Amino acid sequence: MMYKHFWYAFEAHPPFAVLGTSRPFTLPSRLPEPPSIQFATGLVYAPKDAALVVSYGELDCHATLARFPLEATLQAALGR
Repeated sequence: MMYKHFWYAFEAHPPFAVLGTSRPFTLPSRLPEPPSIQFATGLVYAPKDAALVVSYGELDCHATLARFPLEATLQAALGR
């Protein structure tokens, strides 16, 4: 089994309806083999870079960060 992730966008006001989701993907890895376990634990917006920074663990042993451009992430979530 391989953990998968996806982006999603939702309305800014209740009832926060989901507007769209991206295709499932795995997070970048520095390990020699693709890990079966990746678990996202945090998300922060970096306005200076217009990017999202995701913190996550791999194989319950390694902590990692990855940056994703905000515009590309929104396009993926909204199917554009």
